[in-house]
Amino acid sequence: MTPNDLLTVGDLNTLKTEIRGMLDELKPSLANAKDRYLNIQEIVEFTGHSDKTVRRWIKEGKKDRFGKVFKLEAEEFSPSNYRVLRSTLIAFGKIKGCIPAGPEGSSK
Repeated sequence: MTPNDLLTVGDLNTLKTEIRGMLDELKPSLANAKDRYLNIQEIVEFTGHSDKTVRRWIKEGKKDRFGKVFKLEAEEFSPSNYRVLRSTLIAFGKIKGCIPAGPEGSSK
């Protein structure tokens, strides 16, 4: 099949069945996945840092010992309503020699 081939209704139904089958196979592994989005309050509880610090990590980042700034990757679900994948938060915490990028100079 090439991109120029026209698909029939039968072809589309076959593809739909195949895709549904693949999704059904993925559902159990996705349901058992430990990675999920954490809101700001959950991040505060997980890290022990303040709400203000977590928001600063998202907006301004923190610097490593070489001066490179790393921001905490977050999805903004609505204005100021951020969510961060748990795995992203853990990786962010493993950046060695980091200090806050903000003017306060304190991580808590």
